[in-house]
Amino acid sequence: MLDGVTLDQLRTFIAAVDEGSFSAAGRKLRRAQSVVSQTLANLEAQLGVKLFDRSARYPRLTEEGRSLLADARAVADHIDEFKARARRNERRIGARAREGFARKMVMSMKAVFRKDAPPGPAGRAFIEQLGKCASISPRERS
Repeated sequence: MLDGVTLDQLRTFIAAVDEGSFSAAGRKLRRAQSVVSQTLANLEAQLGVKLFDRSARYPRLTEEGRSLLADARAVADHIDEFKARARRNERRIGARAREGFARKMVMSMKAVFRKDAPPGPAGRAFIEQLGKCASISPRERS
């Protein structure tokens, strides 16, 4: 049942290969060795292939495991890129929202001060400065 394969299983598979043992993979992932072993056994059952030869002291990658490892790495890498892109978009959208809010605040202040500003050059200068603040783009500020 390939629909049930999880990113966690793929990352556990990759860690077991990279670290050379299920115990070392467990330490890297901060899990018990038995959890790593069970996760990999479930992955093997879902895929219908043996990924590791467990007959020796350390598990060895089987031919099937070698053929799937590059794909597992590619999936994990693509997910990492997807998450990074989403975080960048979130930050960019958040920055735009903050900028929009600040601009609205400045424009509101400008309207209030235009109505209630002290007469004369000082009042006009202050209102002009508020207007400049509202019209400066983030690129111009840097």
